[in-house]
Amino acid sequence: MRKDLTHSPPSISTPVTESDSSTTSENLEPRHVQPALEKNIQGHRPHVIWPKSSSKKEWATVDADLIKILDGVKGTVEKKLEKIGDLIYVSRSGKVRTKQTGKKDMTPTIPPKSRRQQEIQRLVKQRRDLRKQWKRASVEERAGIDLLQTDLKGRLGRLRRAENLRTRRKRKERARTTFYKDPFRFVKGLFTKEKSGSLKVPKRELEDHLKTTHTDSQRFERREIPSDMPPIPQPEHQLDDSPQGGVRLRKQ
Repeated sequence: MRKDLTHSPPSISTPVTESDSSTTSENLEPRHVQPALEKNIQGHRPHVIWPKSSSKKEWATVDADLIKILDGVKGTVEKKLEKIGDLIYVSRSGKVRTKQTGKKDMTPTIPPKSRRQQEIQRLVKQRRDLRKQWKRASVEERAGIDLLQTDLKGRLGRLRRAENLRTRRKRKERARTTFYKDPFRFVKGLFTKEKSGSLKVPKRELEDHLKTTHTDSQRFERREIPSDMPPIPQPEHQLDDSPQGGVRLRKQ
């Protein structure tokens, strides 16, 4: 007789050693998040505003100053390369204002003038000079100056018309953009703002002033029809202003 033996499955749990238990306990503990770097780091130098890339004269001055400083430093090329960063900062920190963090420069920037605007300004100056020359010139010279002024006036008029068209087109584009961005605020800006304030005079005095200003003192006087006015025919139907007449008309 075959005897079936039932065997329980082997346990899959493995014994935990002391080293493993220590590592697991460390993993389960919440980790402390490292604090973020502070904005104002101790020993951090303030930023320096350098010249613009388009200002060639200022950069030429910077190069000349650095060359003089490096020529005065003693040592090998490797030592100069190690100190060049500090030398550049020290040389510029006293001459260029440092950048103020957290503060914005609120001064409005003036947009540069276009070539047409510069040409208009130049022609206006020439016209002013021609007027002064015309006053000092003789009779024979004034004829030539008049021709120059006529030509200058025509050129100046064409340039100003083109500039006015550009300004109006730009104003329309700005208004269109503002309308699409916030139509309600745009429409509200078209109307005058509501006036508010406190009354500084007595109410009785204000009412008397309004009555005197807006009342016709001759409203009870009889008016005569002028003689040159054509006669007015009598109305064919008399106006019925009684309450019953109004009700009857509404019912019909």
